[in-house]
Amino acid sequence: MDAPIAKSSGNLPPSLTVPSVREHMDPKEYYAISMTDAVSFSQVSNFASERSPKHFWAKNLQENQSEKSFNINFYHGALFHQLAEVGEEQFFATHVEVPTGMRKGSHHYYALLEGNPGKKPVRTCDLRPILAMYQALASTRTYQKIASKAAREVSLFWGYEGHTLKGRADIILPEQRLILDLKTTRNADPYRADGFQKSITDYRYHWQAAFYTWGMREITGHDYRFGIVATEKEAPHATAFFEISKEQIAQGHRELKPFLDRLLYCLKSNDWGDGYGEQFHTQESLQQSAFMQHRDLDTIIATITTTGAARE
Repeated sequence: MDAPIAKSSGNLPPSLTVPSVREHMDPKEYYAISMTDAVSFSQVSNFASERSPKHFWAKNLQENQSEKSFNINFYHGALFHQLAEVGEEQFFATHVEVPTGMRKGSHHYYALLEGNPGKKPVRTCDLRPILAMYQALASTRTYQKIASKAAREVSLFWGYEGHTLKGRADIILPEQRLILDLKTTRNADPYRADGFQKSITDYRYHWQAAFYTWGMREITGHDYRFGIVATEKEAPHATAFFEISKEQIAQGHRELKPFLDRLLYCLKSNDWGDGYGEQFHTQESLQQSAFMQHRDLDTIIATITTTGAARE
């Protein structure tokens, strides 16, 4: 997937150009790129979910913030994505299963690691449910067709008003101009009102579709579609395939952009507001969220544009 080449951006790695597509980019290199250098969809979504910009700053950017707690759902999701990316054989070439009942730090635990040098330990209770999900996904004919043509874990970088945005797509099918994201879910039912269509709205997957298709259009000059492959966490681990409609993507872009603009404004101006404001709140003032109450959107956009132009 060739992309137009532009001069290297700010504090990004010297080897990285914007806009660009990077296949097989080391995930450590990708995630080491800080929010102040390139903003991702998940950061915009998390920003929108916080009570105020100040709360987001405290959780993500404040110096000496406490170490983030371990999230088992994120860990399981990462295992699932690794299996989907490389397959079972290659996964077990880099991981070793720690049997149930084997205590970390015990003699048997260290013997297991010594017998499997360089491999990452994964507990049976974590591995087996994820492995069952992956095997169910890999058994579907649709996924088998996708897997044979897929570019996997593709890193995207593009510019917006002099700033850099980034994304990491699970799967891209260049010939079909289709981006696919792998999701695990409790309910992948495409027909019920409380099924996966509800998850698309609740978890802002239409925002994600808007963000990634925007990136691919900026990078390649082509319009891409966006789909989701949703696999259920509980047996029989049924899988359903979804495409986010053009209307949903357009709605996602309208909803996402004010939060993206506000986040970029906060990052560049270091103005995160004062939480809920120090004024007395009235019924009228409560019609605005804490994100927009002390800066109008025109001011935000003007600041982003001016700051971006100064960097060029």
